[in-house]
Amino acid sequence: IRNELAARGMPQELQWLPAVESNFKPRAYSWADAAGMWQFIMDTGKRYGLNRSGFVDDRMDPYKATGAALDYLGDLYDMLGDWHLALAAYNCGESRVLRAVNRQGTSDFWRLSLPRETLRYVPRFLAAVYLFENPEQYNVTFPDLEPAFVFEETMIHKSVALVDVAESLEIAPEQLKEMNPGIRYGVTPPEGYPIRVPLGLGETLLAAADEIPEAKFTPPPETLKYRVRRGDTLGHIALRYRTSVRKLKSMNRLRSDRIRIGRVLKVPGKRYNNTVYASTQRSSTAAATVAQTASSSRITGSYTIRRGDTLSRLASRFGTTVSMLRQLNGLRN
Repeated sequence: IRNELAARGMPQELQWLPAVESNFKPRAYSWADAAGMWQFIMDTGKRYGLNRSGFVDDRMDPYKATGAALDYLGDLYDMLGDWHLALAAYNCGESRVLRAVNRQGTSDFWRLSLPRETLRYVPRFLAAVYLFENPEQYNVTFPDLEPAFVFEETMIHKSVALVDVAESLEIAPEQLKEMNPGIRYGVTPPEGYPIRVPLGLGETLLAAADEIPEAKFTPPPETLKYRVRRGDTLGHIALRYRTSVRKLKSMNRLRSDRIRIGRVLKVPGKRYNNTVYASTQRSSTAAATVAQTASSSRITGSYTIRRGDTLSRLASRFGTTVSMLRQLNGLRN
């Protein structure tokens, strides 16, 4: 990231933005369908050249995603002329920021009326920058960075499993998976894909390619069907399938939150192996466990407390009870 920023003449402080977005986790996935270290949604990722298929999601590739993210941030700065506004647009979209600037007659981020999350997002980024660059002031010690991968890419013109490639190279499968986080299920697409291998092993892989068995793999469906049962709410179902109520309503063209018992809904299928799910609430300091009970099993997630929240509001939002929230979070009153 530092090298890319320097090559583009962009502020080095932007290297800390993935800390706010995903805690630098390449396989982070939010319930808002944003993915990767830079948390691209699909439409924006596609606009900036990040491909997604049943086999591959470039948003999970830190090298490809970093280039796309810096292209996007550069375009936002060129459009808005201010880094605070560019960061705000990265969070909530350039159209919303442009409308706010035009309607309110100011380009001063600190005077604009924007979504609450965005108003907290920019200060949170600034705080992260200050913390990362001045850890001694807060008695914080960060671990040493692991050495960067040194790799080369080798094009394999058939579908192969990374575990088979690793075996042919006599390296750990985990090492190969870490080098290729954009491969969703550990299997390359049938049309061929450039596999990253440790430097010096590219020729070895080419020589062994014919001996590596072709993978017979069909990616799981992007959507599944779920039949609504007694006691279900959209909140229950959204938590169960790690998505949002808004996404469910959009997928099923629902105008209200009411659902009928017996109705078959489209829900998101399995997205990735070993995915780290990122929080969509990035703007507060406390977390509470939110529960729901569906189909005789309890499913829990996490929710970040916002100003004005109460247990009763959270219980209503997530289709549970105040007593259940208290029980799950060890709250007495």
